[in-house]
Amino acid sequence: MEIIAQKLEITSAEVGRKLHNLRCQMNSELRKIKNKKSGAGADEIVKSSWEFFDSLKFMTGISECVKTVGTVPNALVSYLEM
Repeated sequence: MEIIAQKLEITSAEVGRKLHNLRCQMNSELRKIKNKKSGAGADEIVKSSWEFFDSLKFMTGISECVKTVGTVPNALVSYLEM
């Protein structure tokens, strides 16, 4: 978290809040897709309209929105260290 905070010139607490919000939004989008699929035709492809959905697919392993922020994915830290 500290590496990200330094790169973005914000506090690590703010990084935690932002990651939490992104996780919650991603989970909301995943729920929308799941609900649309259940009512859609078998051949219909359902996709999120949220502009950041594709960029944040690495978060899809996170099963639910939680109040605390865990560890930052290694891929994100590696990207920020560039």
